[in-house]
Amino acid sequence: MRKKEDQMQDKESKLLLYSAMVMFIPYIISIITNETATAWCVHMFNDINTPFWNAFFAYATHLGDGLVLIPLLFILLWLKREYWSVLVMASAIHGIIVYVVKEQILKGTEFALRPAGLHGHDAFHQILNHHLHTIDTFPSGHTTTAFVVGGMIILMLPNWKGIILGIGYGAIIAISRMYLAQHFLVDVSAGAIVGLLTVWFSWTVAKRKNWLRLKPWEKIS
Repeated sequence: MRKKEDQMQDKESKLLLYSAMVMFIPYIISIITNETATAWCVHMFNDINTPFWNAFFAYATHLGDGLVLIPLLFILLWLKREYWSVLVMASAIHGIIVYVVKEQILKGTEFALRPAGLHGHDAFHQILNHHLHTIDTFPSGHTTTAFVVGGMIILMLPNWKGIILGIGYGAIIAISRMYLAQHFLVDVSAGAIVGLLTVWFSWTVAKRKNWLRLKPWEKIS
């Protein structure tokens, strides 16, 4: 029974790592094509500019807000309460990583400029009065949070359905950030990698520390 459980946990770990590896594909494409210089991927989505997609992505992007992690925690405590420590750890770690990179490492550099900051506001459509921010672009915080959620979905459903739902959730938020001209492809792909690897790291630590068997109200003996 314990061996079967360990095999299941190894499967979940591999699924998270494979999903993160897939996210390196758009990241590498963005680097090879020097996407920030032309913002070709941002234009590909932002230039669609139809009423339906404007409304869809304007509201969908909020699913990448950090506040979505709160109801997710309650859902976990209801469906998969043993995973609560993974989510709490991943939420803290990904927030710290995004803050340090944006505010401490890249602040004030050219690498901190968003599409509107690098190419000007007039180069993009402003969607439903969404303010076009100009700084703190890398990595995309919304996308990072969305892929933390996506990673948790993969943990809860460690099969092809979970991968489609988890990656799909994150991809919608990533596209919304480019549709709204808030981030480059390199920003959202890096956010996806950070989000998934953060969940994988938190999962690995929780598994080794035996935290997966703990409930929030139980004390560590």
